[in-house]
Amino acid sequence: MLVQLLCSLAATILISYGINIAAGNSFFMLFDFALAGILLLCTAAMLVLSGAMKDFVFIFLPRKKTENVPLEKLKNVKASVDLAVHTQLYSGVFISFVALIFFLYNYDTREYAGPNLAAVLLSPAYALLFMLVMNPVSAGLERRMFSVMAEDRDEEAHSFQKRSLLQKLKGIGTYCVLILFFIAAFLFTKHVSMKNDKMIPVPFDVPSFLGLGLWILSALLCSGSLRDFGRALSAAVSGRKPGTGEQPCLAGAVSLVMRVLVAAAGCMTITGIVGMLRNLENKSALVPNMYVALLPVLYALVFCLMLLPVKAFVSRRSESCEGR
Repeated sequence: MLVQLLCSLAATILISYGINIAAGNSFFMLFDFALAGILLLCTAAMLVLSGAMKDFVFIFLPRKKTENVPLEKLKNVKASVDLAVHTQLYSGVFISFVALIFFLYNYDTREYAGPNLAAVLLSPAYALLFMLVMNPVSAGLERRMFSVMAEDRDEEAHSFQKRSLLQKLKGIGTYCVLILFFIAAFLFTKHVSMKNDKMIPVPFDVPSFLGLGLWILSALLCSGSLRDFGRALSAAVSGRKPGTGEQPCLAGAVSLVMRVLVAAAGCMTITGIVGMLRNLENKSALVPNMYVALLPVLYALVFCLMLLPVKAFVSRRSESCEGR
């Protein structure tokens, strides 16, 4: 667990640094040690008051001390990690709303408007970064839990049912049709429900794609779920029904990617907005900068929509299993 935590932390710092540079921010522009300290203090207090601190400390132990751990212990550790993430999210949103109230009561001081509003966004950004660090740890705990539960099962998880080329092409065609459906739905909404007489740039931003891809890859590598995610995509496209033993791992890998997409997109959008707010004097770049800042959320939502049928497919139990 400690290795996963350190790898996830290092990857998050490096990717965040790259995104800050791409957004035109200095690396230390988003640092507010008092705010980050308050969020960590809230999380520590919650873990202590709930009696989960001892379980949470488990993720900081070296590998030798975490081998051959019973299932109940893993469940408790997973619950403590989820508790810490939820505390960060709720506390971050609460602090953000409090800061927003102070901003609204001092909005008339225009030279402070941008920096103050940027401070409103920092607490949810810290919460999302904490979530990105902890997601691989949580997924790694889930994999260990599934491994312990599957020890007494048969070799069904390792079986691979071959599919014909026609069935594979049918699966690929289904997802192509789904992509075309989403594009058509968006275009229909644009022409029917929205009014626009401006030329909007093509919604394609290489740094946003690269940032989301790096965060997904780092989370899958740190959690050891890269192979499971590939098998989930392969199963959904080819129509191969996974065995009951491998279903939790495949579904967990897809869920990890969806969580990372949401958290990474939110963090990238906040970073872009903070950079825009700290450069409000350049009014001509205000709208283009906001447009680019919102693109990661657009990409994440589309990717999550595309992954929903994949998760549904690998999570469905076969009829033979349901009848047992």
